[in-house]
Amino acid sequence: QGGTVNFATPEARQAVVDLVMGVLDGDRYDGVAFLSYAENHSQRYTDEFGYNPPIAEEFKKRFGIDPRFEEFSRTGSREDWVRLRGEYLSDYLRALKVRLGKNHQKLGLFINPWHAHQMQPWNVPELIQTGGPIHIDLEGLIADGTLDQMIVFGGFASTDSLVASTTKDLLWMTRQTSTGVSIDTSLLTQTLWDSLRDAGAGATYDIRTATEYLNRAGFPDTS
Repeated sequence: QGGTVNFATPEARQAVVDLVMGVLDGDRYDGVAFLSYAENHSQRYTDEFGYNPPIAEEFKKRFGIDPRFEEFSRTGSREDWVRLRGEYLSDYLRALKVRLGKNHQKLGLFINPWHAHQMQPWNVPELIQTGGPIHIDLEGLIADGTLDQMIVFGGFASTDSLVASTTKDLLWMTRQTSTGVSIDTSLLTQTLWDSLRDAGAGATYDIRTATEYLNRAGFPDTS
C-alpha cells in the first residue's frame, strides 16, 4: 500500500461511498468521523504519490505543466497541485454527505492540530502525511453544510495547548453555521478546556493508556 485511493477518479469516489454506507447502514450508525491519515509507512517521502492521469491532465489543462514529467513553477506550483487534490477530496465528502443525509446521519472529520487545512501526519518518526499532501477546504465544506463536526485531534498531553489554540480558531471559523467543533483529549478534566466548552466546543474522550481507562472507569483501588 503506497498511495491511498485516488479521489480524482469518479468511480473510486463512488466505490468508497458505497463501502462506507454499507457499513453505516448495515450496523445502523448515526454517522461517521474520519481520521485523515492512513496507517501505513511504505512512502519514502510525502510527495511520492498523487500524479494519477486525471490529476496530471487537469493540472496541465489549468497550468500548462504535467507534474509527472515537468517541474512545478510559480504559475503552476506545488501548492496548486496540493489544492487540486483537495478539490477531489471535497467531491468525495460531498457525495458521501448526500447519501448520509437520506437517513439524517452525520459526517465528521478529525483535524490536524498543527495545520488545520492539511492531512494528519501518522505517528512515525518522520511524521509523514500518509494520506498524501492534500489541502482540505474547510471553509467550503463548512459553508455548504458538508461537515457536521470537526474534532481537533489530541490525546497527548504534549499537544493540548495546540489543540486548544486550533479549536479556538475553528470556533471562529464555524460561527453562525451548523458545523460543530470538538476537542479530542485524554485529559477531560483539566481547566484548559473550560473556556472552549463555554464557547460551545464539545469533547471526545481519547483513552491512550490503561491508567487512563481505569481512572475513567471508576473501579475501586485494589492492592
